Amino acid sequence: MATPTGIFGGPMQALKAMFCASAAFQTWTGAANAAAAEANVAFVNVATAPDPMIFIAHYGQTMAQSKNNATAFAVQQSIYVLIEALATETDPDDSVIAFANLVGPVIREVMNQNGAPGNLMILEIAQEADFSITYGPEANEPGDDANDKSAKCQVAFVFRVGST
Repeated sequence: MATPTGIFGGPMQALKAMFCASAAFQTWTGAANAAAAEANVAFVNVATAPDPMIFIAHYGQTMAQSKNNATAFAVQQSIYVLIEALATETDPDDSVIAFANLVGPVIREVMNQNGAPGNLMILEIAQEADFSITYGPEANEPGDDANDKSAKCQVAFVFRVGST
């Protein structure tokens, strides 16, 4: 799999490192350390993703603005982050609440790393989609056995990152 680099991919790699450094994310994934947590973060949707999973992608907005000379720029980029995990409760609402209770500390720990040496400067985090539950294609209604096995909780954010 290709590794994102450069002006577009570097911030995505840095955000991945910040998620992996989160102790709450490591605990949630059962990872012993940040390196082990990397298995639960991807830059593309993968067919056999572990659970839980964070997907990081470009959001189509990158801006470089001159800082009063030809070589100094303030760069800002929007990065889309989708977090998903298998539903853990039989009731869909309870699953979404349990999921939100796990996601919150991870986002807080990523925010706490903001601007530290070697980390991104997070300028803004916007929740792009509500906490929700989705069902696999093989099931049609909540309560179906197949449906319960494929129910996933999801939430999406847009991180605006860069220098000011």
